[in-house]
Amino acid sequence: MNLFEFDAVLMIQEASRSCCVVAIGGAGKKPNRLDHECLLQKKLILFALDFDEMGKQKYSYWRRTYSNLRPWPVPEGKSPGDYFVAGSDLNGWIQAGIEKYKHYKPNR
Repeated sequence: MNLFEFDAVLMIQEASRSCCVVAIGGAGKKPNRLDHECLLQKKLILFALDFDEMGKQKYSYWRRTYSNLRPWPVPEGKSPGDYFVAGSDLNGWIQAGIEKYKHYKPNR
C-alpha cells in the first residue's frame, strides 16, 4: 500500500459516514474514467490531496476539470495521514469543510 492509499484508508475509517473517498495514487495522477464520471456528479469535492509542491502544481488541472471542487488542506501537516498521526480529528475536519461549503453551488 502506498502513502496515498494509506490516506484514503484512514479517511474511510475515520470519516466514511461524512463522505466518500477516491484514492488516485497522488496529485500528479488523473482519475480513471469511472472515478471521473462519479466526481462530475458530486455536489462538492473537497480537494484534500497532499498540499506539497506536486499538489500545488496539479491543483489547476483539478479545478479546471471539476467546477464542484474546493481546496480543503489539512490544518496541520501536508496530508490527511500527517494530520491523523498528529492526533487530529479527520471526521471533524471533513465536517468543517462540508459546513463551509454547504451552500456552495458549482457553475455548470
